Amino acid sequence: MTNYQAKTYQDIYQDNLHPYTDEEYMTQTVRAMYRSYSNNYLCAIKNTNSIYLAASKSFVKTVGMTQENIIGKTELDFSSQVKNYYKEFYAQDRLVETQRQKLKFLDIHQYSNGIAAYITRKLPIINPATNNVLGTYLVFSALKPNITNKAIKDIHK
Repeated sequence: MTNYQAKTYQDIYQDNLHPYTDEEYMTQTVRAMYRSYSNNYLCAIKNTNSIYLAASKSFVKTVGMTQENIIGKTELDFSSQVKNYYKEFYAQDRLVETQRQKLKFLDIHQYSNGIAAYITRKLPIINPATNNVLGTYLVFSALKPNITNKAIKDIHK
């Protein structure tokens, strides 16, 4: 490793010691999602009002909409079947934020490709500098037939 690389990584470490404002922290979280998961994973980020701030390409395709019609909106504003589940998803988001921990949900709903079953992991986004809950990070996994029974038992424990 060259001195330049070591200095660059030390600078990144030092930069992360800076206490981010809530807005800066959420911006960094959204950027990280797009860099890490935007193509291969079904994931999204919502604020504390369940308004979408980010959505992966796979998520956009699954709900049958465009990126422009998701960002800045809630499921209630969607033109797809997903809007019918707004109350359920809203309640899940508030539960995750209130409990301040990752929770799993079994979601079986009508999506753009028909009825699909997903295990949805929702994590609260908490700024460590302020300890404020800023929103919810969602990651969806398709329920595979060979793990259905185990997954249902795990979720309902």
